[in-house]
Amino acid sequence: MFLLIPFLVDAKDYDFYVDGSAKSGGDGSVGKPFKDIENAIKKAEKKGGKQEIYIYKGTYSSGFTVGKSISLVGEDEDKVIIAGSISMADKSGIKKVTVKGGYPSVSVVKDAEVEIENCVIRDFTKIGVDIAPGGGKLTIQDSKIKNGDGKGVYVQKGNRIKFTGNEVYDNDEEGVDLRAKIKGIISGNYIYNNREGGIEVIVGDADLEISNNTIKGNKASAIAAQFYESSDDRGNIDIKNNKLVGNGNYALDCKNTQGGSIETGYWMESIKLSGNTFDDNEEGVIGKSCKIRVLDLADIDSDEKIDNISVENEEGLKEEVEDEVEDEEQLMNENKLLEEKIDERNRRQAEVKLILQKNTERLNVSKTGLEKVEKNGRVRIFFLGINKKEIETARINLNQQEDELQKAIEILGGDYSEMPEGEELKIKVNEALNWIGVQKNYLVVRENSFSLLGWIKKLFLM
Repeated sequence: MFLLIPFLVDAKDYDFYVDGSAKSGGDGSVGKPFKDIENAIKKAEKKGGKQEIYIYKGTYSSGFTVGKSISLVGEDEDKVIIAGSISMADKSGIKKVTVKGGYPSVSVVKDAEVEIENCVIRDFTKIGVDIAPGGGKLTIQDSKIKNGDGKGVYVQKGNRIKFTGNEVYDNDEEGVDLRAKIKGIISGNYIYNNREGGIEVIVGDADLEISNNTIKGNKASAIAAQFYESSDDRGNIDIKNNKLVGNGNYALDCKNTQGGSIETGYWMESIKLSGNTFDDNEEGVIGKSCKIRVLDLADIDSDEKIDNISVENEEGLKEEVEDEVEDEEQLMNENKLLEEKIDERNRRQAEVKLILQKNTERLNVSKTGLEKVEKNGRVRIFFLGINKKEIETARINLNQQEDELQKAIEILGGDYSEMPEGEELKIKVNEALNWIGVQKNYLVVRENSFSLLGWIKKLFLM
């Protein structure tokens, strides 16, 4: 009997190989691949430097971190499936794999520069790809992010981005949600049929080119620009040569979601529109509060609602805006709403701190249970089998921790991670969730360990 080994995996060689159908005890070579991805990552981290791991078709457990300078390369983006959440460290990458499920599916650690290429991110809870606030860079190209019950991509404050050639669709919230101080390019993407907006962006200190995209059929606006008083600097957002068509609200809307005073000319000096195609957006081309000069009206369909667009020269528009006087009662109402928003944020922040405190207490219980599982050495497991009661107890404790931490993420959802300490709290919660994922994966490995006694029982029961 001959073992057929796929020596010609690709036009290049890889550092390690993974095959879910392989026997246990492999060394990661093409002839003896690892059975699971986590073992390959550990070996790659031990070796150090830039490492590439090739993964054959199959479904694999998640709960691991793709370590620094490590890349995962799948055989086929639709047939290499990682079931659940993964985390990505600095200089890491994933290519030609599907990440299915998880909360989020893919999380990027603070200040990391990562690449996602030719991947499918789908069926996730709340967020498909989430990069922590900081000075990192997220590159996503030629990938699909779809069918999630939340945001497709969530870029937290301060990061750089490069999104090209992607499809982001059929998600329950925004396709792409960009927080404050984001810099980079969103170009050549198809963002459609999301059940909120296509792109949502906080304008403050943003430096973005949004070009040559098709943003179509989203339930809210194609692009929603937001003002935050905590990030009130002007931005530099160049929106050009896009097709912004068939969306539920505007092609471009401008929102002041939290109150606060917007300086004269803020939107006009932060956002530039040119060469775009607008058609069949239900509320019109541009939201009334935007007051942005459209540079090329020839691109607006003749049937489009354009009564709220100013086409006067820039100086004349500035004078018009400066002459507007905001109603005193309206200002009082906005301030009241802002105070209520702040109170709600503080309440949520306190609730998450309490959850983290309880999680620390439960962590000791989980560690004790895991230590009991660990004490059952390989020799004992080989002859007598695993202690199922200890493993199940440890799993129950981890599941309880995970449920509480996921509740904390929901409490911090949306704008509530923008509050004081909110971003830091969210990082701590995600770190705890990643740790739990790794431990649950460890329990699965233990549970599947071979035992002589178990084998004999099966033999006689057959």
